[in-house]
Amino acid sequence: PIKLTEHQRKLMKELDEAFRKAQAQARETDSVGDPREQLAAYVRLREEFVDKEEALSQLDAVVDAIRAAATGPEAQRTRFVQLRSLLEKAGSFGSEPALMYLGDQTRALDAGAAYDYYQRAAEKGNARAMVELGDLIFVGGPNLRPDPNKTAGWYAKASDRGDSIGKAKLAECFEAGKGGVLQDSDQAFRLLTDALARDGRNSMALEKLAILHEKGRGTPVNLPRALDLMRRAADLGNPNAMANLGAYYMSGLAMPAPNEREAVRLFKQGADLRNPMCQFFYARCLENGLGGVPRDLNTAKRYYVAAAEAGAAPAIEWCRRNGVPFIPKQNL
Repeated sequence: PIKLTEHQRKLMKELDEAFRKAQAQARETDSVGDPREQLAAYVRLREEFVDKEEALSQLDAVVDAIRAAATGPEAQRTRFVQLRSLLEKAGSFGSEPALMYLGDQTRALDAGAAYDYYQRAAEKGNARAMVELGDLIFVGGPNLRPDPNKTAGWYAKASDRGDSIGKAKLAECFEAGKGGVLQDSDQAFRLLTDALARDGRNSMALEKLAILHEKGRGTPVNLPRALDLMRRAADLGNPNAMANLGAYYMSGLAMPAPNEREAVRLFKQGADLRNPMCQFFYARCLENGLGGVPRDLNTAKRYYVAAAEAGAAPAIEWCRRNGVPFIPKQNL
């Protein structure tokens, strides 16, 4: 250990006392009810005491609390506009919550800026930022040119850190042979199994693993297992799983007989969540009067159009075949 001089010990003591005093002043804003004043106080604390890791951890906690207090997208947007300059400063100090907040709120209008924020958080080891980078670079957006071949690389970084979502998304890349990797169902199966071992409530992993068991990819065909996994994913609110499970019920997969009513319930549930395939399947049920719903061509048409505008290929084909106009997804 380094031996400090009396003068150095005195300086350290004075610094600690100054930090405790400044910290107490910052904490006085916690109960004021003004998020801008509160955030400004903790930004100043970090600014004045750059060598105190405690100042950064407290700043992170305040950003998280302020964000959590604004419920709903409109409230989040309003609060973000009020706090953006302070969040920028917090991000410059290395606050991961601030960088993630900035990325999440800017991606719709400036994907390039969001990419930069996420990348800075990823450089600090933030696994969710790595997943967001993979998502963003696959489709691109305002001020960001897509580069799909980089997608799997970002998911792999998150996977290497043990992130369950990163593993599921990397598995999807391997199963489809996209994102810069070759198709490999065995690798997809291993990644999904690992993802579920780490988080049994990962609905994406449950849904994707169910499909592998259904199709016999990376593992032998096991229809009862596929049904069980898909049910679990749907119960967790995964709308893709609702579409798939509804299709299972409609066909009677691994069941004594089809159950059209349960299929329709699942399709409607997913359609209410704006899932394109659920919208398409529910439209088919309305068009043909399946599962106990009365035939309703007008309502069916609305669901077909919604699914087509969201990019569902079978809905696009239905609209074109029946002369029903819709606005393509890229023009919305």
